[in-house]
Amino acid sequence: MTLETRNIAATPDAIAPDGSEVRLLGALSRGSMAAFRLYFQFRCDGGEPLEAVAVTMPPWPGAEEAFVVSGIWEPTV
Repeated sequence: MTLETRNIAATPDAIAPDGSEVRLLGALSRGSMAAFRLYFQFRCDGGEPLEAVAVTMPPWPGAEEAFVVSGIWEPTV
């Protein structure tokens, strides 16, 4: 099996109505796979607490695999 690695552009392809960045990833065909290295940040603008559930497959290997990166919003928790 040949594995091809491609990086997406540093600048977004579009900005969603909520201000989030959108990047086009291209099409996948049967038998293809995609792996993503993501940096993400959650924000709640409402009056209720934000609840989030994240799942990784295969299971996340451990806390040493995660690290903090600076984001758009200042963390409040």
